[in-house]
Amino acid sequence: MLVEPSLANFLLESADFYENSGFIADDPIGVVHHYSDPKDIEIFGFIVATISWGARKSIINSAEKLRLIMGESPYDFVENWHTQFQNKQLAKFVHRTFNPEDLGYFLSFFHEFYRENTSLENAFIQGDSVEEVINSGDRMQIYLRNFRNNFFLGEHPKRTEKHVSSVVKNSACKRINMYLRWMVRQKSPVDFGIWNQIDAKDLHLPLDVHVIRVAKELKLIDKEVADWQNCVSLTSKMQSILPEDPAKMDYALFGTGIEMKKKQLGM
Repeated sequence: MLVEPSLANFLLESADFYENSGFIADDPIGVVHHYSDPKDIEIFGFIVATISWGARKSIINSAEKLRLIMGESPYDFVENWHTQFQNKQLAKFVHRTFNPEDLGYFLSFFHEFYRENTSLENAFIQGDSVEEVINSGDRMQIYLRNFRNNFFLGEHPKRTEKHVSSVVKNSACKRINMYLRWMVRQKSPVDFGIWNQIDAKDLHLPLDVHVIRVAKELKLIDKEVADWQNCVSLTSKMQSILPEDPAKMDYALFGTGIEMKKKQLGM
């Protein structure tokens, strides 16, 4: 289903307006921008994306605490993971239900993964081949399934599974889709664009509460539900507007949602 031309133009203009360097200051991605090395960005970025639920200010505060713990190079921190067990700050790190046990598994996974890989992007690629999956019209669904399978391949705390969404269980995978936007989209003043195996045209929109609310009000989706069907439905409409870069529309919907929230609060 195509998007009505006037609405499509509004969304394109809004995306251009909100996707600028000023977006970084009030968003969790801003903390990730302290790093420049690709390995540091993808490691630290994944943890920050994982804890990105709740108020943005709270997320940013937690991300800053984590940055102080991991120091100048999260990759070096992970490489020397076994010397970090006595790190008292690490043992106290908590963001909502994400606790030191969860963080410990994340770090141990990275430690083992980078022994045989040069980029976390491989964890999305390795597994079921998109080309070999019969009747799969959604490459991203395969990437997400591959990643979760690879991430929990080893022994891990059962409780940690809730922090990495499962597309198989119909999750919208909001935080992973946001992380992929950060890593994949190139030539952006906000996103890093450091990966090149996953194509921007296959990215899906992160179904943030603001995005869902705005999409519903604009009649782009029928229900305010954060599930995979809604994610696919909204993404397909954004692909009709910008086929090679549908995730850019995240800025239009998210930015509009934030502005609407501010008006409601009289800000």
